[in-house]
Amino acid sequence: MIRSKTTGFILLALLLSAGSSTAQIVPQVIKVQGFLTDDLGAPVDGLVSMTFDLYDAQRGGNLIHHVGPLRVEVNAGVYEVNLSLTASDFAGPERYLEITVEGELPSARASRRSPRSP
Repeated sequence: MIRSKTTGFILLALLLSAGSSTAQIVPQVIKVQGFLTDDLGAPVDGLVSMTFDLYDAQRGGNLIHHVGPLRVEVNAGVYEVNLSLTASDFAGPERYLEITVEGELPSARASRRSPRSP
């Protein structure tokens, strides 16, 4: 099992929700960074398969956007991925990012309002 601490740079989401005129000037890419460990707490190294799903609710809800699976390079536990999204992906009041690593769901969905998943 792989454990994850994920930080999403949510500035894009906040700017997109601020108004349509702002959304036109913001790059439609969100950077996601995180730290992966194995069951013993050791940092993961190498390529891992990751899937990123954007939902409108913390549990259940509707799938808004899907990316992956992607092969992501992890060095000393640290990874970084740029996700291409559209302004319409952030049209609702709440958005949550769910990250699956090697087919497992290591943590809860991260909200655009909180930079870290619980």
